[in-house]
Amino acid sequence: MTAVQMPERPVFNSLDPTLDEEMLPPISRWAVTCFVLGFLSLIAGLTIVALPFAVLVAICCLVVTWRLSSDKSVGGLRLAQFGLFLSVLSSCWSAGSNYMRESFFYSQGAAHAKLFLDQLSAGKTFAAFELTLPEVDRQITGTDLEAHYTEILAANLPSPSSPPMSNGESPSPELMKNGTIKEKLSAFLSTESTLEAISHGADANWQLLKGSEARTASNNLMNVSVVMVDKAKPEKKIVVTMKRQLGAMTSAEGEPPIALWEIDKAEVVKE
Repeated sequence: MTAVQMPERPVFNSLDPTLDEEMLPPISRWAVTCFVLGFLSLIAGLTIVALPFAVLVAICCLVVTWRLSSDKSVGGLRLAQFGLFLSVLSSCWSAGSNYMRESFFYSQGAAHAKLFLDQLSAGKTFAAFELTLPEVDRQITGTDLEAHYTEILAANLPSPSSPPMSNGESPSPELMKNGTIKEKLSAFLSTESTLEAISHGADANWQLLKGSEARTASNNLMNVSVVMVDKAKPEKKIVVTMKRQLGAMTSAEGEPPIALWEIDKAEVVKE
């Protein structure tokens, strides 16, 4: 009985080893581009500045994916889909993290604005003025602020814009610093927002009314504006704009973030 000779290759394989490869459609260059750009879009997870780029990549990948899904003569659909997945993921991550970051700073800014207005309403004008200064320029804890600033207001100090002394000598740095503080303090005590907050009295209950966006002015500085209102006089609104250095340690739980923020300005809203 003659043995049956089995074929060298399985029946489901082509006899020509190059035939299967030749039957595959060519890979779309756009699909490869989407794949590469999808990886590049992951940088949006590190910085909000790259968010527009990630969104643009997602749109391009979506268009390419849609076209490849209806055109079977060109391959690379999986590559385009993976690029779309990465770009959408990085866009959502960047937008979500930025929203949570700004919400945190916004809530902290609102707490600081309330502290600032509460100080003014309680008649602690010098303590409120301290909150408008950078942390390095504030007095050490325990200083009698009323005595300190009353002395500065009563002193004959050189103004930063005043001409040099008659003897040709320049004032000492300490005198110049106090002169600048006196000028700022005098302006602060006479502003409309300061007088308005003081007029509400110690029983004022300042609350956040509505918000404006928290925005980053630079890589290490956050600017926040909030609208505050006294519940007893809801028609009087004060916009408090403040800033803080990023990277500073947060305050202890339950304590107001006094040292982290610096009041930039406060303005009465004109109806």
